[in-house]
Amino acid sequence: MAGVDGSYSAIIDWWSARVATGVLTTQNDLQTDQQLLQMVSLHGTPQTNPGYWNAIDPTYFISDIETPVQIQVGSADVVVPPGFSQQLTAQLQNAGKTVTYHSYPGADHNLSPDTSAAMAEAITFFNQYLK
Repeated sequence: MAGVDGSYSAIIDWWSARVATGVLTTQNDLQTDQQLLQMVSLHGTPQTNPGYWNAIDPTYFISDIETPVQIQVGSADVVVPPGFSQQLTAQLQNAGKTVTYHSYPGADHNLSPDTSAAMAEAITFFNQYLK
């Protein structure tokens, strides 16, 4: 729930847009930005050095997934774009993987005010596929 699940290319583009608009204000955001800048400085971008970025990009290894996946997202998440989850869902479906996708209208990054419903969905999913 509420994870950052985009490709590194998409994440870097999204992060760069956030930097450009000045929304990074917390110490954690500023540290993350410095770490990202350092990684790009050392390894280039996903476009200039796909070998490095693909090796650490979970979306690059979708074909290796063997268990069902559940994705839950709040439609009003301003921390992580809901489009990342939609894209991952489409990639999993295109690869023939079992995936369930739940979008909670108006819910934020923590799936509030639907956190209880999200937890119930997670338990149902766990009992159906992983127990």
